[in-house]
Amino acid sequence: MYAGRDCDRRGAVTDVFEIITVDPATGMFSVFTSLGNFDDILDGLYFGPSGSELFLAMIGALAVTVIDRDLPGARTGTFNRDILLPSPPNGIAFHQDGFLVSTNTDGTISKIVPGPPDTVSVLASGGGRNDLSQVGPDNCLYTSQDFFTRYDDGTVTGESSVVRICPDFIPSPGVGDTFEKELVDGPDEDGDGEIDVVVDVGQGFSTVYAFKMTFNNATGQNVLIKDTVPAEWTVTMIDDAVVAVTNQNPIFETDDENMTGLVSVFQANKKANTKSATKILWNPDANELGAMLTVELETRVRPNRKFAPTSCGPLFLNSGPATVFELEDNQKRGVLFQAAPLCLAAVENPSANPGDRGPEADTDGDGFPDLEEACALGSDPCLFDGDADGDTVPDSVDNCPFAANPNQTDGDGNGVGDAC
Repeated sequence: MYAGRDCDRRGAVTDVFEIITVDPATGMFSVFTSLGNFDDILDGLYFGPSGSELFLAMIGALAVTVIDRDLPGARTGTFNRDILLPSPPNGIAFHQDGFLVSTNTDGTISKIVPGPPDTVSVLASGGGRNDLSQVGPDNCLYTSQDFFTRYDDGTVTGESSVVRICPDFIPSPGVGDTFEKELVDGPDEDGDGEIDVVVDVGQGFSTVYAFKMTFNNATGQNVLIKDTVPAEWTVTMIDDAVVAVTNQNPIFETDDENMTGLVSVFQANKKANTKSATKILWNPDANELGAMLTVELETRVRPNRKFAPTSCGPLFLNSGPATVFELEDNQKRGVLFQAAPLCLAAVENPSANPGDRGPEADTDGDGFPDLEEACALGSDPCLFDGDADGDTVPDSVDNCPFAANPNQTDGDGNGVGDAC
């Protein structure tokens, strides 16, 4: 976490303004940079898309101050320059086209094109006093109007409000690295526009899904990302490249620049058969800020000519979590991130309720959604499973089904809840 600190307010002899980094877990801080002996208020900060420059909204200086990181990922920086503005800036954010916006106290929004030379123009005006600004997960800019709100039809009220400006803004990347995994493609049998998370048991055809891994490498680290696809699935494509299953090891390998790094795909037992899990090793390009890898997979056929899944319960797309390891001299040094395995609910005859294959689908009508039963609670989504004591734990997995014990505490480990 990054913050501004005016040292004389803490009892210091000199009036030194500092940018500090704070560890939220411990509260310990270190100085990122010192901006000298002056009194000011920091009211917004934002890393540029490369993560190498930190932009500060300094109200008293009527400027956006630019700080250069000393090294990629470093927690120290050096003053570069001030970009002067016509009004005190508050929030700041970056647009994907490379310019910076500053929401100002006079109700204007400045467009700043970093140089040299830096150019400043008016992007919007007429609003209330701007203060907090933040880019949301929808890539829209949210900024407050304080003291009054001016509407599109010219009406002005004394209320404060939040304005949404879309689209194409980008979240600040430089505070830290992130790793995410999500479903990005799959069937939509219920026609709700969302990927189905409830699938049929024992289908006579293959089901195709795809997931995406995204590593936001703000600090330029060299990492290895490892994920495993279980034997119920066959990996068919990595990004847009076809994976052909053979008896070779690895079965797929590329350093195609379109895949933002080196990708290797291995069969777990080094043989091409219907019982092999598939390992994916990905070494993203350290210079790629938002590296992404899309994996397409389809359910495998079983000896009975039925495709997975063959029983009610969870159908995992990954065997355990995807793990990001720090690499040093091509050796794994430690775990940086883990992303939980993706999971679907396998049920018998979901077509009995064809209108819903989403997260709230409850095929057996027991009050517990199929996805929650299969992937979180460990109960059978095909079995009508009551909750006699009303503690939100299905009876089939409740260690004390007739006395409410939502925490399932079992002090002596005998399988019977303490509440019994």
